[in-house]
Amino acid sequence: MNQDLIIRDKNGLTEFLESYEKNIMSVIGDGVQFGRIMSLAVMALKATPALGNCTKDSFLKSLIESLIIGIEPNTPLDQAYLIPFKGKVTLQLGYKGLIRLAYNSGRIDSLYPVNVFEGDDFQVTRGTSPEILHTENYDCERSDKTFKFSYACVRMKDSTVPIFDVMTKKEVDLIRAKAQTQKIWTPHYLEMAKKSVIKRITKIIPQSSESIYLAQAVQLDNQAETGKDQTFMADTDELCELCGTYHRKGDECPLP
Repeated sequence: MNQDLIIRDKNGLTEFLESYEKNIMSVIGDGVQFGRIMSLAVMALKATPALGNCTKDSFLKSLIESLIIGIEPNTPLDQAYLIPFKGKVTLQLGYKGLIRLAYNSGRIDSLYPVNVFEGDDFQVTRGTSPEILHTENYDCERSDKTFKFSYACVRMKDSTVPIFDVMTKKEVDLIRAKAQTQKIWTPHYLEMAKKSVIKRITKIIPQSSESIYLAQAVQLDNQAETGKDQTFMADTDELCELCGTYHRKGDECPLP
């Protein structure tokens, strides 16, 4: 028996997905073949066997959420991941996945996050002529121990003026302290710092109907970070000016 069949017999998740093929395809549409969906499920189980110990409903829900926003989880592209958390599967976006969704909106010409370390020459100018001047020093250690800032720069297709945001180490660490995903933060601190500043800059770039999947992704990721059940935006949800995500008016903001 090959490895794929061993996985199938061990946890029954792929049989569970097969039993919902019509339901899945009615939600996903024709953009992804069901065979590809099954392959993604098997790859996720191979990479993270603990997913087999989570509820099947949560596995199916997270997989569908990922495909709806247009990101394939647990691939070498490192754009999104299915993560086991307290017996359920949650969807976590990588910073590369957020960048892809930003480009998919069709309005962004470029978006890139950069980390700044001790020894770098880093200057930020605000006002009527905002700019960032950053000269990297590769002779110095570049690790989470010497991390100082993370910034993201965006250029919109209909503007020559760049949009940028900067987060200090203190701000990044505050988000980390509130997160329920310490097992991800600890080995991937620098990547999570980039993701944090990308999520924050989404609240100051122009929004449109084409940006809906990026907004959905940010909301889902913030819910995973804070250990809340992941849900898509409802008609009653509004864009929060504090965190840049959509949640019901009056609800506590999930992140600073």
